[in-house]
Amino acid sequence: YYGDFGYFTRFSESWRDYFSIPYVWTTRAKGIGIYDPSVSSVPLSIIIGFLSHFVTSSTKLIRFVVLIPMALLPPLTSFFLIKHLFKSNFSAFIGTLVYSYNVYILTSQIGSHAPINIAYGLAPLALLFYVKLFEQQRMRWLLGTSIVLLLITFVEVRIFYVVFWILQLYF
Repeated sequence: YYGDFGYFTRFSESWRDYFSIPYVWTTRAKGIGIYDPSVSSVPLSIIIGFLSHFVTSSTKLIRFVVLIPMALLPPLTSFFLIKHLFKSNFSAFIGTLVYSYNVYILTSQIGSHAPINIAYGLAPLALLFYVKLFEQQRMRWLLGTSIVLLLITFVEVRIFYVVFWILQLYF
């Protein structure tokens, strides 16, 4: 029902354990556990682990921290980026449809790659702030770009690499 995050929705205590020092061994799998080399998911797990102390239901927590951003970020951020670049509402609408509802994003949502989809939704915002940084050269756009890139790193470090190189090509 919740894809990769299904094992966290069984018990509210599952997330609370993640607000601690990360372990190499995890009990997410059946049996005695497995080796967990997923260092890139540690910041997101710590954030959700912290928030789980304030929310009683783990399904509500996953819904607000993972599922809603996964659905809303790609259309909103891509619309603002394309509108800024092309100065047209129609172009922004068509670009938003193409970016947000292409085959990759739809199949990855079904395939349960939630952190990748959240980072995919934040990528246009990072590019928008980066473009505005070169246009206006203000500290707030540098800070905004840095914060969005940090959030992308927290969610999925592999997407950060892609976004970083795209930003370097823009320069």
